[in-house]
Amino acid sequence: MMTKTRKIRSLIFGLVAVLSVWGCERRAGSELMDVPAPGTVRVGYTIDGLMETRSTPVLGHERTLVDVHILFYTEEGSYVTYQHANVTSGTSSFTFPIPAVLTPNTPYKTLVLGNSHDHVPSGFASFDAYLEQSSTMSYDEMYEQVYAERNMDHSSGSTHSGSLPMWGQFVDGDGHEIAFQFTEQSDGRVEFTGSAHFSRSVCRLDLRHLAAQNLIIDAVKLCNYRSAGYYFHNDAPKGGIVDGLSDQSWISVSAPTQNVQELNGGVYAFPNIVPVVVQNDSQTTYLMIRGYYQDGTDNTPENPKKKLTYYRFNMAENGRSQILRRNYRYLAIINSVKGPGSDDEQGAHDEEAPMLDYTVDDSWTDDDGNTVTDDKGNYLTISRAMVTFDGYKDLSEAVKVVVKDGLTWSVEWDPTLVGEESSKFRYARVDDRQFSVTTLEDNATDFSRNARLIVKASGGTVDPQKPLTATVSVMQFSSKDEMATLMVDGQTGTVEQTVAGSGATLRFQVETGSLKSGWSVTDPNNTAATAGVTWTLKGANRGVLEVDVPTNITAGERAFTLKVQRLGSDGQVDGSVNPVMIQITQPKSDYLLSINPSEPQDQEGLVVEGFDPEPNVRPNGVSAQRKFTVQLADPDNYTWKVESSFAKDYDLFLTKTDPAAVKTEAKWGSNSAVANSITGLKNGESIWINVFRTGPGDPTFSGTLTFTAVPNGEGETQSINVTVTVKTSCTINDVIIQDAQKRDYILVADRNVGADPRIQDGKFVTAGNYHFQPEMHITGKAYSEITYTQWKGTETYNSSKTITEALDEMFTDVGTGTNADDAAEFSPWYKTADKAKWGYSFNAAQANITYYIGLAVHGVMSKGRLFFISQYWDLNAGKGTYVGCYFPMTTSNAYYATQLNATMVASQHIRFYSLPPSIASTSLGAPIRLMRTLTQAEITEAGYIPIE
Repeated sequence: MMTKTRKIRSLIFGLVAVLSVWGCERRAGSELMDVPAPGTVRVGYTIDGLMETRSTPVLGHERTLVDVHILFYTEEGSYVTYQHANVTSGTSSFTFPIPAVLTPNTPYKTLVLGNSHDHVPSGFASFDAYLEQSSTMSYDEMYEQVYAERNMDHSSGSTHSGSLPMWGQFVDGDGHEIAFQFTEQSDGRVEFTGSAHFSRSVCRLDLRHLAAQNLIIDAVKLCNYRSAGYYFHNDAPKGGIVDGLSDQSWISVSAPTQNVQELNGGVYAFPNIVPVVVQNDSQTTYLMIRGYYQDGTDNTPENPKKKLTYYRFNMAENGRSQILRRNYRYLAIINSVKGPGSDDEQGAHDEEAPMLDYTVDDSWTDDDGNTVTDDKGNYLTISRAMVTFDGYKDLSEAVKVVVKDGLTWSVEWDPTLVGEESSKFRYARVDDRQFSVTTLEDNATDFSRNARLIVKASGGTVDPQKPLTATVSVMQFSSKDEMATLMVDGQTGTVEQTVAGSGATLRFQVETGSLKSGWSVTDPNNTAATAGVTWTLKGANRGVLEVDVPTNITAGERAFTLKVQRLGSDGQVDGSVNPVMIQITQPKSDYLLSINPSEPQDQEGLVVEGFDPEPNVRPNGVSAQRKFTVQLADPDNYTWKVESSFAKDYDLFLTKTDPAAVKTEAKWGSNSAVANSITGLKNGESIWINVFRTGPGDPTFSGTLTFTAVPNGEGETQSINVTVTVKTSCTINDVIIQDAQKRDYILVADRNVGADPRIQDGKFVTAGNYHFQPEMHITGKAYSEITYTQWKGTETYNSSKTITEALDEMFTDVGTGTNADDAAEFSPWYKTADKAKWGYSFNAAQANITYYIGLAVHGVMSKGRLFFISQYWDLNAGKGTYVGCYFPMTTSNAYYATQLNATMVASQHIRFYSLPPSIASTSLGAPIRLMRTLTQAEITEAGYIPIE
């Protein structure tokens, strides 16, 4: 259910809190009136402007208030009675008798409805009859269920008076909602000190046509509209979808002026929520446009209005969500016209591709940004003003934040949002440039869930009392809102694509409308496979379909077709949804060689994940391997070779025909066993790239593979370069592992005692690694590992060092740095009050860090570096990003171990002290790494997601 605490004044994106900025068209007490009769009360009222577009004038009929219904409830929410009041035209107040069952000086909750007699739900003779049937409902139930019906044409006003359905509330002089409480004087007069404020329960759809030289619009009408809408909330649409094709409620559009046509205040619609918009779907509210396309044949300059044509204008972008909200103004802007539309309305309704190039202003799409500035040149920019989720848990989205140099930013929930459900979401700061938002639960209710985040920037010359502020609206759809659809890059039917003769990798996003439904791709005519094309066979909702097309070295142009089909939750083809056909055409290439797969010719090229979390499979070995096969246009007279720009000894090396053994070790020195070039290859032969495992926090690095066609004698040589980028999906932070008995969990600190602290100048400082070998220089880093001495920590020579001393060192501030995090801004585990929970070891004297390193399930190696991997995904980035922490090595001995054990660890002096220590004394310094136990409940409460 929705959150029950409501202050109806606020909408999903927030109404302005102060009455003086409501854009009031009417002011209470602006006219002289007689004193109300005894037992009656006069209430002044105002009507809101249009949300988010307050510079847009509110039209006269949008201010019309004909009558008011006031529903009274006890403070506990029990229904008491209702009262109706008529509103005299031209006034800004209404009068009604106090119902006899109400008691003076007693606060009552109220639901205030405007113009409800013009929007009576079906099956009732009047709105009063509807209220009588609803008298058993509580305040919360009625708030959720009371609705208006579209029993009139919103485009021309109601059949009675042209009024729009409105919801209202009683407010005080500051615009805050108040209960209805009256006093009764000795002469029978009744006093109520508040006023009423109303807002429309429909949205307004305006049109601006900027290409009237190509299309003269005659009229428009609303289609796929909701037949009803709730008065008080936006959390779910109400009423069935009416396609409107048979409606004759066309609204004329004025003639063009300087090739521009506009329609303002003519079309209104009840709120609608569609998770995924498809051009020809039956759920998305749209404008049907009727006009004359100026093709020079049917419609000419001499006779421009001879033949009509029809277009569909979805009030949202295809592939996005449609979220129509009450009292918003949505501006449909036509930028250009691609050609004539359909011959009739049904054809326009069913058209698979839009024939208009258009945008929808104020539609709040997911990637709308927002920038806030002040008069001192400070600025705050967020990449998204709205984040939407499907109705499932553990879904994450990121919001990027940019501020002027010298400013800091923070994020917090907005508790003033009516019906806010921030407890269903979690936000986390990823780094200085972005934060993430994650859903915590499935939403199987009938309503969408909503919350709002406030991003604040302060510091520098920003007024401390007025930080720069931007908001991010957060919405999770109901899982019941899912629809069965299939789109490839936002298109249904047939998607046509031309590929360069040199080949390319095409990427398409596939939308099925549900996380429970995936998609599959087949080659119906066997034309793609014959051409050497490879593609993604299956994927999930909103997944990426990759199609790799090799160079066309055949005699001429070729074409092939792929068939994309929606899969049901059972994994079988969903026959109720039409497939999407991808038709690809490729001209002949002049290249001498063709590489399969052919990687995109962009900056990153082929992206390979260099990180592998498995502990004892490939110590210091290979984590990823990819195959390349080359076809020659003239195999009788040419061979080919390949050269790599990567560091073969520790980053990436080449093998012919077969991949290398995964236990091939990275070396920090010349290794003749691996190669970075291969020559003399023949037509159809293959090479493999073999990537050495990267470690936590390793920088992304790129290199080039150069494939060259080499003539056997005289002749032209030709080369193709392929960029390969190696990424690492593993951050550095605290690691959570299970103890030896697999009961509780252990949190291992991400750095040694005495290393640079976690928080410096208020910012989180990511830990790093130190290694004794001067030649160990991780690609992408500025310096060799031996220079990062700040990560060695304090080398302890005295085995009697107590845990108290270690803890004091760990939690003592150093200059502007500290490990303590009492506000839990970066971690929930470093509160000063929890200091005593940290220690050397747990469960057994031997269960110290050295012991856990010796367990094959925990110690992992990459290029001679030792680290742990957490059993939980990164708290900030969410699923797909691992977490690890290094154990710096301080000896001067060569170290390339293929097996991990406690003896080996101790001999290499990466031992970490335990109590009692395993050695009475030592002449070599040993660092200290602390850990603490956690319970499953603590981990879950903190929001960690287990790696399963």
